[in-house]
Amino acid sequence: FISFPLDQFRGGVTTTVNKDMQIGGAVTQQDLMEAEEKRTEELIEGGQFKAYDDTITFIKNLKKAGKILGVASSSPNARTVLRILGIEENFKHILDGRIAEVKKIPGKPSGEFFRAEAKELGVSPERAVVFEDAVSGIQAAKAGEFGLIIGLARNNDEEKLWAAGSDIVVKTIDDLDTDHLQRIYSMDGIIFDMDGVISDTESLHFKAWKEVFDNF
Repeated sequence: FISFPLDQFRGGVTTTVNKDMQIGGAVTQQDLMEAEEKRTEELIEGGQFKAYDDTITFIKNLKKAGKILGVASSSPNARTVLRILGIEENFKHILDGRIAEVKKIPGKPSGEFFRAEAKELGVSPERAVVFEDAVSGIQAAKAGEFGLIIGLARNNDEEKLWAAGSDIVVKTIDDLDTDHLQRIYSMDGIIFDMDGVISDTESLHFKAWKEVFDNF
């Protein structure tokens, strides 16, 4: 038997169930992770995820205004989601979990994650905006010394996002007021996280993991 911890799953999914699970035969942790990633990709390809129209409309408006846009997400499926939504071409660069792993870029809350994307976009962090919905993402943007950090409290977690270092906190993109928009449009580049900001695929990771475990 092979025994290994299964605390941290890809796609930001964390579980305390089946910790130190034993898998028989020649199955390894890498085998399980690859199986989960493949199944999640299949579910995404089938369009089984939620998209946030407020963000998608905002992205298109920013692009029309000539802004430099990027995505920085720990999800390995980020590019697939953007392609299915038909907005991939709006972004100058997309930093996803696969690229970060290959380039050995530290994940959130390290400031290096967003700084790596800012470098790809050709903008300085001080002149860039970060949109995030997670505490670790806000902390990463703060550590990266970004000029404007906006927290999206879609889960009614405004206090946590403020405490993590957000400059602005709103529940949806539509809640941005005139002053907020002026500050955003005055910056050179805008970086978006994926899950919770552009789309919500977290439930697909849970579903994929369940199917993977059921098959072993």
